Amino acid sequence: MLWSIIIPPIIFFISLSIMNICDKKFNDKKKKDASKTTMKNLGFALGCLICGMTLLSAVTSAGMIDGNSGISLLGAALTSAAVFGAVLAKRYEAPRIKSFLKKSAICAVAILAAEVLIFNGKSFTSEKIDETLSTSSIDLGATATAITDKEISVPSDTDIKMHSIPEGAKVLLVNLDAEGGSSSPFDVKLLMTDENFSTMDIVVQHKRTCGRKSNLSLCFEPYGKLDTLTLSFTGMTKPVTIHSIRALSAIPYSFSDLRFFLLYVIFIGCLAIKSFRFYAVDYDRKKRSHLIAVTAVIVLCTVSGLCLRVPDQKARPYTGSEQYLDDPAAMTLDAFEKDQVYLDVNVDPALEEMANPYDSGVRGGVGYWDYAYYNGKFYSYFGVAPVLTFYYPYYKLTGKLPTPAMSNNFYTVIGIIFMCLTILAAVKLLDLKPKLLLLLLMLPTATATMGFWTLGNEVDRYTLPTVSGLCFLMISLYTGMTACNITKKKIKPVLLLASGTALALSVASRPTVALCGAVLVPFFIGILLDKKEKLAYRLGLAASFVAPLIAGAALIMKYNAARFGSPLEFGAVYQLTVSDIHANTIRLSNLPSAIYHYFLQAPKSKTSFPFFETGFNGLENYGSYVYTVVGFGALTLPVILFGTLLQPQAYGPKSKEIKDRYRRWFLTICFGMSVLLAWADFCLGGFITHYVFDLMPLMTFAAMIGIFRGCTDISAHKSRYVLSGVSMAVTMVFIFGQLFNWGEGTIMKRFPRLIDILEDAVIFWK
Repeated sequence: MLWSIIIPPIIFFISLSIMNICDKKFNDKKKKDASKTTMKNLGFALGCLICGMTLLSAVTSAGMIDGNSGISLLGAALTSAAVFGAVLAKRYEAPRIKSFLKKSAICAVAILAAEVLIFNGKSFTSEKIDETLSTSSIDLGATATAITDKEISVPSDTDIKMHSIPEGAKVLLVNLDAEGGSSSPFDVKLLMTDENFSTMDIVVQHKRTCGRKSNLSLCFEPYGKLDTLTLSFTGMTKPVTIHSIRALSAIPYSFSDLRFFLLYVIFIGCLAIKSFRFYAVDYDRKKRSHLIAVTAVIVLCTVSGLCLRVPDQKARPYTGSEQYLDDPAAMTLDAFEKDQVYLDVNVDPALEEMANPYDSGVRGGVGYWDYAYYNGKFYSYFGVAPVLTFYYPYYKLTGKLPTPAMSNNFYTVIGIIFMCLTILAAVKLLDLKPKLLLLLLMLPTATATMGFWTLGNEVDRYTLPTVSGLCFLMISLYTGMTACNITKKKIKPVLLLASGTALALSVASRPTVALCGAVLVPFFIGILLDKKEKLAYRLGLAASFVAPLIAGAALIMKYNAARFGSPLEFGAVYQLTVSDIHANTIRLSNLPSAIYHYFLQAPKSKTSFPFFETGFNGLENYGSYVYTVVGFGALTLPVILFGTLLQPQAYGPKSKEIKDRYRRWFLTICFGMSVLLAWADFCLGGFITHYVFDLMPLMTFAAMIGIFRGCTDISAHKSRYVLSGVSMAVTMVFIFGQLFNWGEGTIMKRFPRLIDILEDAVIFWK
């Protein structure tokens, strides 16, 4: 209740100071003469704010458990500022600003009231039962032990059963903390027996948490007399200490600053877009304000990549004797340092004696998982580009080896920056005329759809080549598109040289990702056929791009031949994995299955927050073994689906304009290559989430063109414009939400309490 009384007067005096400053600046006598009216209005607003906030605080104190905290500092400050701002706006002749601030004030008051009365409505109770259960009345599981009368140590998966629950209790509030900080996410279920199910425990609540200073509220509604409650802990990787278990009649009151702020920002953002007609503003790359807005969003996208950095990463020592078998890139560097192409690891003689060591059933646990075994030696079949472009420079500068998490985040951040620049270059090259707001939304949406969030979150040997390949692909596309856009003859070959080099490095990371570079082909052909330039100059430009690409391909083939006796063999068929990869061949019959998995497979629901995940729905009709795990289809992302539906607008009517032809060729390559990549990946590798991102750059570009060209006339296609924005927002929410499903993901390590905070903010009714 304290902030309800203190904050409004503070904001009141700040408002008076702002009013005086504005009056002096404008030197308007009429405004000075109206000061008495404004003072009365400000005073009336002050009284209403104090009375309203005090009343809300009194309601929480009288009717809710832990309701004495009342209105938060943030809630009181933002609401007061919005109300006083609306009052001050009446003094000045600015109708749009006046209307906007008035509506903003109404929104702030409504959200404040909703936070107390609706979002915390579950906390109202006529009987304030609040009892901390004693360990003496709890049946501890086989592994759990009592520390004190209130605290329990839970070192591993177990069940804790409670009998003596106070009558009228409807909530268990479990305060727990993982030993030594956050752990991998684990599941906490609440099971109940009552007069409806007296002999069977029924799950009534399911939470997934990292257990980092968590207060889990678990609700139950017994039929008749409550018999027992059981807390079931599963999937634990670290010991957890339960500091207390409180039985309450209602969930304690808690003003959510996060929920209040997010709702306020969303509402005033929508109001600003409508009031000032931001939705109708066309993007102008030469306008300073537009450049500032785009730059700000690029910075935010880059920061999102930095937020995926694993905390407390330290370089690893290297003297030549260490074996980091969890990191093929480190083992490859070790091999290079020893002037050999095979890894310096011991080979079990039993492998040579096996008829088929690639059969996992025959091999058992012999050998090193997911390394290539060929002619009695072990190799890494993963792309070598991360070794050359990050591991080696880092080692030469520091004398130590980076961790996979450090390299993964490096390519994630650099890739996001060049992805944003590529989108801007594509807008110019394809002569698109997007609305500024849609362009700003597309940048973070593309960060999600192209895989940078997912790959940046899932750090392992499999995702590093993909995120590295995407990073170099974006560099190649940006420099290649810029070379086509630029008119300066001296800079054009330099950009093409950089584009060819980056594409070669993309091939050396993950060849299937590099195939997305095919979208540059029509524009490069256009450069060669441009008769305005001399033939020698055009050939020089072609050589600038092709020379590093050929040189890179030659080095890769030489490296492959030195390892596996064939310049076109990358070693994937020799990997010791779940199946014999030699059996994987291109089959036309697999095309329908590939289209289903890579384009149409929908996510699955789950029983705990965020209630969806990238699951697997197998067809079981392949005719042979296919590696299939979790993932999602490209068209299940709302923005990709909606942008694909707008392809008639993307292609446009047939025209002889060269830019129109380039755009249609670009789109045709995007869709054709996407299907080809899906088919090749499914036949040769199978299906898993990070394979999908081989084709997501192409699908994102195609969807972007459809949305930008389909939303040029706002008056005629208002619903199309709104659906475009909504599809982008929902896509970002989906991709962000699925990050929590990766137990060892960087988002959970860096922000272990985030899943609990978001669940409490979103699921407000229980």
